Amino acid sequence: MGTIINLFKSLTLLSTIFLCLLVSACGENLFSGFEPDIGNLSASLDQAQTADDYTAIAEAATVVIDSSTSTNEEKEDAYLARAESRLGQDGLGTLDLFEDIVSAIDSGGNTLDVLDVSANVVSLTSASNDIASAEALAGANGLSDEENVLKAVTNTMIIVNRFNASFEIDNSNSVQRLDNTLSYETTLNNFVTVPDNIGIYNDRANDGFANANSLSASQLSEVNEVTSDTTSVIALQAAVAGNEDITIQGTVYTFSANPRTNGDAARESKISLALSAIYGN
Repeated sequence: MGTIINLFKSLTLLSTIFLCLLVSACGENLFSGFEPDIGNLSASLDQAQTADDYTAIAEAATVVIDSSTSTNEEKEDAYLARAESRLGQDGLGTLDLFEDIVSAIDSGGNTLDVLDVSANVVSLTSASNDIASAEALAGANGLSDEENVLKAVTNTMIIVNRFNASFEIDNSNSVQRLDNTLSYETTLNNFVTVPDNIGIYNDRANDGFANANSLSASQLSEVNEVTSDTTSVIALQAAVAGNEDITIQGTVYTFSANPRTNGDAARESKISLALSAIYGN
């Protein structure tokens, strides 16, 4: 009996040792979590797989950005890494989004209507501002083609998600507000100005696509149409807010005449028709 007990103890000890060796060998992947390389955040982005991984990269990038000893080049790389990691936190990849945008452009439909990718606008806005900070640090060197793709994609997604939070384009290419408890005037104002002016991101998107060297001439023309439409909507919002007349697609929309009350039926109809003229072209 003693021999059997000793044998059992020996097997138990061996099992314990084997388990310890297994944990030691695999523990870095199983238990310690993803550790970004603060000296090479770009490589860390290539290795990231989960939202937590991207969060860790964003936090590491923030350390570099906030450090008084970081060089401008290191901060530039960190801003770009943090921007891309913000997309990763939402499960979005830069190249995948770029392909989605190109597919939406090539579909022949309205890009804002066809491109149905939801993302956190707050995260996207932070990413856009990070890219702008990186570009400022780059100076005359500017952003690379790949970085301009990131810039274009991020800012386009801000426009798309802010539009889709306020409007939809129906089968007849008419623009409908999503919340019928809000007037068209309020919905238009929210899209253009809340939390800040959409023109900021429209200009950045246009600039990113123009400098990415990744689109054909026809695709770039379609992108320009999207940003041009947004520019027209910005002008429409300014005209409505300022009670001024505006010409869109050859039609004059009169907002200078009374009544000038938010929610007035005639005024609402003009805004709706003007929006449909812009996006239904």
